[in-house]
Amino acid sequence: MAKSLEMLANPQTRTRENLLLAEAAAWLHDMGKSDERHVQKSALDYTGSITYNYKTAHLPFVAAYSLDLLNEKVSFEELIKEGMPRNSEKPDKPWLIRTLGFCHAVAHSEKEEAYFLQKQTTTNTRLGTPFGYEFEPLANLLIRLSGLPFGQIVNRAAFRPVVETAFSEACGDTRRPNNEVSLWDWSNMVAALFKSALAGALLGYKQVPPDMYWRLLSIRFNGSRFIERVSQIPDLLARRKMTTNGLDKVRQLLEVTYPLGTEIYRDGDGSVFVVPDISDLLTFEDAEKRTLFDRIVYEFGTGTVKDISLKVNGELIPRIKLDTSRWSRQGLRVVPEHEHQPVLPISSHIVGELPIPVDIGQVELWWQNQSEDICTA
Repeated sequence: MAKSLEMLANPQTRTRENLLLAEAAAWLHDMGKSDERHVQKSALDYTGSITYNYKTAHLPFVAAYSLDLLNEKVSFEELIKEGMPRNSEKPDKPWLIRTLGFCHAVAHSEKEEAYFLQKQTTTNTRLGTPFGYEFEPLANLLIRLSGLPFGQIVNRAAFRPVVETAFSEACGDTRRPNNEVSLWDWSNMVAALFKSALAGALLGYKQVPPDMYWRLLSIRFNGSRFIERVSQIPDLLARRKMTTNGLDKVRQLLEVTYPLGTEIYRDGDGSVFVVPDISDLLTFEDAEKRTLFDRIVYEFGTGTVKDISLKVNGELIPRIKLDTSRWSRQGLRVVPEHEHQPVLPISSHIVGELPIPVDIGQVELWWQNQSEDICTA
């Protein structure tokens, strides 16, 4: 019997709505770091005179929301306050809370704990980049947090961009060199793992912390070769916009239509998503009996420019790859001081020669019973 993706979009049980709410809860689970008081308590010159708990200080913002999934009903307040690594292995805690706590722990795996961590001063705490550049001292953090449209949490299209903008101006960790990770980078990774774990459980693959795993799914193509096969700059720009729009549509499919993954990487050659640990995920079917593999190819092929008739269609078929092996935090070895962690699985998706295949049958249809002038270019 074919396995169905419709479990993730069941309107009777509000499954999609709850999965997207879970994602939002993970975005907000460390929102208290977007507050000057948190920066002061984390600073080198902190004197111990501030009473502030970044986990509980802003819970009234989300008091109206709760999750109702997998026979558990948990409030946003409980998730944010209790969803910490120390609770991930406590069997008396709800599975949703334990899972968020474990996802929080897994998201830490790329940090270089071997490096010396240096606190910054209260008035000179800055967000940096991986290349060593640092921005102006953090300011207006609480204003940005308080200004979020918490009443629109259920509207992902409206809520996500403003959270990303606000949290991109705050630090996930104020200590150098970890200050290169913004609060949005950090929160979005936790949310990606959390949403995928919940989607996997709803599809029949429920895992219990700490035995939880994920896979990477990539949609890749030779972008430079595709956009360069033109004679004019406007055509090049149009092709680039078509592939970008195609990737946007795949992202909408995997993040919202069937919320089972999150795009964690994109370049000119495609995207990479975190998805549940399901080895045959690409064979799951939608309501029209199309497999996820075929649906991804179709959505990418509808990539267009300003919704006009020009589309990618069969002129470019992406390579779709799902990890053959699963991965988790346990897969990272402990390394000696000053050595980097081993390359994460994402490298196997983005490194190497990419083909530029076409749908031969579709191209043949374009030229049936047609006569055109030879292109002089």
